[in-house]
Amino acid sequence: MSVNVGQRHVANTMSNTRSKVLQEIGKFEKHTFKITKNKKYFFKEYDDTITLPMLQTIVDVYTDCYVANNIYVSNYNDFVRRYKYQKRAIENMKRVIGYLMIAQEVFHLRLNRYEYWFDLYVKGNEALVNWHKADTKRYGQKFNKI
Repeated sequence: MSVNVGQRHVANTMSNTRSKVLQEIGKFEKHTFKITKNKKYFFKEYDDTITLPMLQTIVDVYTDCYVANNIYVSNYNDFVRRYKYQKRAIENMKRVIGYLMIAQEVFHLRLNRYEYWFDLYVKGNEALVNWHKADTKRYGQKFNKI
């Protein structure tokens, strides 16, 4: 007997948790690309100084998360590689918040637009930081490091 898709239970495994990080960062990235296309708010003369660097940083965050997620940790060196990608993504997310604050001031975004965009940032950042903490605890104990 088959079970409908909506009724299936998917266990909360580490793999599903990591996928959530990519989903949350992906939502934030997608919305950022969408909102920055609107030249009514994001003026072309600021592309080189604000818009494009912000977009590149967000792409870097997503790709670092993706690479880290695809590193299968079987030894301590794999863990270190994964840890470095996660750490770099976290540092870049700190840069992104600066870009968001500058964008809100310079481009005079409506408050509700900015709050939604900021909320996507917060969800993505929290998922990333929690994933990093869980990996550090899990693999730190496994390899008796940290």
